[in-house]
Amino acid sequence: MRRSFLATWSRVIVIAVVAMFPLTVVGALLALSTNSNDVAEWLPESFEATQDYRRFEATFGSEAFVLVSWQGCTLEDPRLREFASKLDAEEPHYFHEALTGPGMIDRLMSPPTSLSLDQAIGRLRGTFVGPNGEQSCAILSLTDLGRDNLHPALDQVYHVAVDEVGIPLESLHLGGPPVDNVAIDTEGERMLLPLMFLTGGVGLVLAGWFLRDVRLTIFVCFAGAYSAVLCFALVYLLGSTVDSVLLTMPAVVYTAGLAAAMHLINYYRHARVQGDEGAIQRGVEAAWLPCLLSAGTTAIGLVSLMIGDLRPIVKFGFFTALGVVAAVGLVFLFLPAALYLWPPKSHEGEPGADPRTVRHYARMRSVGEGIVGRARWVWAGFVLLIAIGLSGLVQARTTINLMSLFSPDAQIILSYQWLEEHLGPLVPMEIVVRFDPDAGDRSLVERMRIVEQVQDAAQDIDEVGGTLSAVTFAPNLAPKRSGLLRGSTYDDVLNRRLTAHRDELIDQGYLAEDEATGDELWRISLRVAALQDIDYGVFIHDVREHIEPVVDAHRGPEQGGLVDVTYTGMTPIVYMAERALMNGLIKSFGTAFVMIAVVMSLLFGDVRAGLLTMLPNVFPVAVVFGLMSWARVPLDIGTMMTASVAMGVCIDDTMHFAHWFRRATQNGAGRKQAVVMAFEHTAGVIYQSSAIVGLGLVTFALSAFMPTRRFGLLMFTLLSFGLLADLTLTPAMLSGWCGQFFERRHRRGKPEADAPAVAQDTHAG
Repeated sequence: MRRSFLATWSRVIVIAVVAMFPLTVVGALLALSTNSNDVAEWLPESFEATQDYRRFEATFGSEAFVLVSWQGCTLEDPRLREFASKLDAEEPHYFHEALTGPGMIDRLMSPPTSLSLDQAIGRLRGTFVGPNGEQSCAILSLTDLGRDNLHPALDQVYHVAVDEVGIPLESLHLGGPPVDNVAIDTEGERMLLPLMFLTGGVGLVLAGWFLRDVRLTIFVCFAGAYSAVLCFALVYLLGSTVDSVLLTMPAVVYTAGLAAAMHLINYYRHARVQGDEGAIQRGVEAAWLPCLLSAGTTAIGLVSLMIGDLRPIVKFGFFTALGVVAAVGLVFLFLPAALYLWPPKSHEGEPGADPRTVRHYARMRSVGEGIVGRARWVWAGFVLLIAIGLSGLVQARTTINLMSLFSPDAQIILSYQWLEEHLGPLVPMEIVVRFDPDAGDRSLVERMRIVEQVQDAAQDIDEVGGTLSAVTFAPNLAPKRSGLLRGSTYDDVLNRRLTAHRDELIDQGYLAEDEATGDELWRISLRVAALQDIDYGVFIHDVREHIEPVVDAHRGPEQGGLVDVTYTGMTPIVYMAERALMNGLIKSFGTAFVMIAVVMSLLFGDVRAGLLTMLPNVFPVAVVFGLMSWARVPLDIGTMMTASVAMGVCIDDTMHFAHWFRRATQNGAGRKQAVVMAFEHTAGVIYQSSAIVGLGLVTFALSAFMPTRRFGLLMFTLLSFGLLADLTLTPAMLSGWCGQFFERRHRRGKPEADAPAVAQDTHAG
């Protein structure tokens, strides 16, 4: 007699899967070690803002700086110069130089600038000197080695400041883009393992409660945990890296793997009613289609995220979709083999013989009848809620304020509060003024006066703190109207002095030459507040409104040779990322809707049925996102992903219910009776899967990293509203005239086909 596949290969499969687990863990840990975040890398290279930023970096080097200060760090504090000196001597060289407030004042008071002390402090106020004229700091610029090794670079700063200079750690404050990126890395990772263990514990408890079998619970949870580890290992194997957004992926894949395993166990238990012999094969044959469709719709929701422009979200969509599909494949590979080798006892899990299951069916039948009897009220309630939600969506807004990624008590927030209070704003924005030096007859000093006008116009904007440019380090450029040297004579002398020191301006990083055109590029650095709720779109518009009149007055060869002005730096990048976030949400949700609707239409053989199945799954997004908009809660990178993902997850439950309804109508039941029968047989599975996924993800609401917290909380909320819609709106919809589009039509005299495999899932009891 020929041996079955499971009889031949079960032991080999289990041994291979278990043996590969340690290697998979190693791959996941290697992937986790690549965790890095840089907001400047979030936008694709095709964006104009990205191209402007790349040109700026190629011309002036990175704008990334680390600002270091502490309580008592005044212009007279000798520790400031000591810190800069010792940091310059450290190996390896992560920093080009450490510029200090006292050092910059010395430079401004020396020839050729020769400013007074008060004038020097005035020029540096808001950058190197605080509003009180005494608080100061060190500003560190990174080398290429430092940019590639941000964590060791900041560790070096702490080591020098605390261990060598003796600055108390609790009084030390750091700020700047590299500090932001390292804080995102650290906060994202810090709670990852505890939260994953908590998610695993929730899954273990729920699986144990639903399955009532220790052995089956172990099988199911092992498959889910393996899936979570496997998805990270795939990131490493495919040569990619982890970021703060991708850190939420294991929880999504874990719950998807756990839900698939629970479905397969339920099908297996149902098959055992007909006898133990061949029950595993029958269960797999019944389960593969619904589980494949479930994984497919979830993957569609995830893949739709790749339509957007933000790289972290594109990466999350790809790898999480891959992880979900891999998780289902793992479940169907491992679980049947494990069930064959270690089957549960024969009296376990026979749905028809379990009194608890009988009572469950009776309760579900009663609830289903109640909903069918109140279908009109259900419709009215849902229409009202959807109308409220949709009216709020028009007010939706997005934010990518980096400080909103952290909890209010995070160390970086406390440091930024102190730094912005005692020194000034920290978010950089760059203005690059381009001149054609051969156009017109403007001298160097006259071009610098135009740059000064642009800088003064920018300084007048309320949100701008300090500004720095070549003008900051130049002598007083105002024309002299009296004295021995005045008028054109003074300008000639000043022009010769500036020309003699032109290379110094280039070395300071505020003047450069375009090698391709020979144009002069003058850099003006602005500082914008990090902790204020600034609308970056409005802010950039204000910057243009203040600066463009100055630019227009000097544009062209006859007016001064000014060619154009470019606005770049972190602020425009964040603004474009905010726009990309909203555009990505609309495009990804629309794509997911169309793709899933097409799948549902093909599955039910009717476009109207396919569109109607989408209604209960659009409801959670419309209501939850609409209420968020009414409450003026902005959408961020953690919440943007949830809409498409939740729709892909929720459609599975609608599909199960509709198939049971179709099966009942095939067998002669009327619509209302068919709805009650569908509710009786699927409500248990629906709330089981929703509980496993929703409660598994809500554990991430405990994270101190705000995108992770919002993702977990919003996914739980969306899935809860989805559960409500699937168990109320779907029955109400099918019990009325909409149900006709789901009824299978047969030719007269043709025998009915067996009920779809999707409809055979039963409550686990």
